[in-house]
Amino acid sequence: MDSLLLAMPILLLSSSQASVSTAVPLTNCKNNGTLTPNGCICKHAYTGKHCEDYACVNGLSTGESYDPESVFFDRRCLCDVGWTGELCEESVLSTQCNGQGEMINSSCACYQYYAGAHCNFVTKCVHGQLSNGR
Repeated sequence: MDSLLLAMPILLLSSSQASVSTAVPLTNCKNNGTLTPNGCICKHAYTGKHCEDYACVNGLSTGESYDPESVFFDRRCLCDVGWTGELCEESVLSTQCNGQGEMINSSCACYQYYAGAHCNFVTKCVHGQLSNGR
């Protein structure tokens, strides 16, 4: 057994060789990201090591697969159920009240002077004019 150990070569590294990293250096950032010594700083709507992904709030990024003419990847983000918007940042429930009420327990609680299941009716007129523009 001792003869086997003696036959194996021994590799000694100096301290300068031991600190050499085999990681691939970061050379550029995509989507107008800024390269710093600590990595990429991504502009709004982007994330990832090289700023290659979309910063989807409630969903998954299609990343480099995004293609506006694709059947499956025609959006930057694939939103989770109940979310919409370019970055899946808008609740589907918030759009159901037309911006004139809030969704509470699956139904709209309309703001003052609005009524209807989707807060789409104005309830007050001033001199024959709708007070809220509807």
